[in-house]
This record gives sequence, C-alpha cells and structure tokens, in this order.
Amino acid sequence: MTYDEYLAVRGVWVSEWCRQYNSAFSEREREKVNQTPAVEAALKSSKHWRKKWSKMNLRDKWLVALYGEQLVDKFGALDVVDANLIPLGMVELFKRSRIQLDQ
Repeated sequence: MTYDEYLAVRGVWVSEWCRQYNSAFSEREREKVNQTPAVEAALKSSKHWRKKWSKMNLRDKWLVALYGEQLVDKFGALDVVDANLIPLGMVELFKRSRIQLDQ
C-alpha cells in the first residue's frame, strides 16, 4: 500500500479501531451455563456443594461445568478436602505426647 492509499483510508480504519477499542471495555453479556449429565453426576457425588443447579450462582455453575469432571476423576467427588487427610490426629498426638516443645 502506498502512502497516498494509506492516507485515503486511514480515517475509515481509525474510526473502526476506535470503536473496537472502546467496545473491549464495555461489560459483556453473561453467558449462561447449561447443566449436562456429567455436571449433574458431579453435583450428586458431592456432600458439600448445593445440590440444586437452579440455586447456584453463576460463578459456581461455571466452576462445576469447567472443572467438575476433572475433580471427580481426581478426588472421586467435587469435595477436594478429604477428611482422612486432615492431620487432626497429629494434634491429639501432640497433646498426649511426653515431649515438651519448650525444652
């Protein structure tokens, strides 16, 4: 493109670029998340997540839809905290222990 051609069309392109730039800052319409059978099964496997899809907020719906299947594969449910892995037994052990930490 020659310089004269550029000068002829720059006004057209600049206004389009300005419009695109300004539209990038506008708030987008929120996308709704549909419940799939995999998402439904993930919710049923959970003890702590709300069971009703209709009562979940949009953020939680997206989290379950995007990562629910992976969480179920890795942890067996949406509950990523395993009560067996929490070291509450260690606290009891320290309480009963003869070792004093201040020595």
